[in-house]
Amino acid sequence: MPGPRPYGILPEGVGLLIVIAVAAELMASTRLQGLLGAAGCELTLVEPEVAAVDAALQGTAPAVVILDLGVPEAVRRSVFEAARRTGAPVIAFGPHEDVAGLRAARAAGAAEVIARGALGHALLPLLAKHQVRLAAGGLPPAPQA
Repeated sequence: MPGPRPYGILPEGVGLLIVIAVAAELMASTRLQGLLGAAGCELTLVEPEVAAVDAALQGTAPAVVILDLGVPEAVRRSVFEAARRTGAPVIAFGPHEDVAGLRAARAAGAAEVIARGALGHALLPLLAKHQVRLAAGGLPPAPQA
């Protein structure tokens, strides 16, 4: 009889799932590449433009979409509309002092909203929570009871 599955792992035979990220600046893109690359995720970075978002999410079912709230409003709307069509959860992040922006992201349909400063320690557990398969070395610890 098999033992319990490690936290955040999908059933056997399911490969790495695609994560799409829309970031407003190079620093955020680089940080996401580092975090997700080390965890073994397949990351697609998308330019913060409506046409680029629409093209990236057309005919694709990503495991999750990561959204930098610093992108223009039209891009945020496009991300949320495309995510609703594909069923992909959105993990949104922005400055901790932008309380209104973080609340607006939640109201727009973000599954998770985190402060930019928490990205480094919160992103991998949130991906696991949404069942994004990570490489064994990238798994966050199981939550403590």
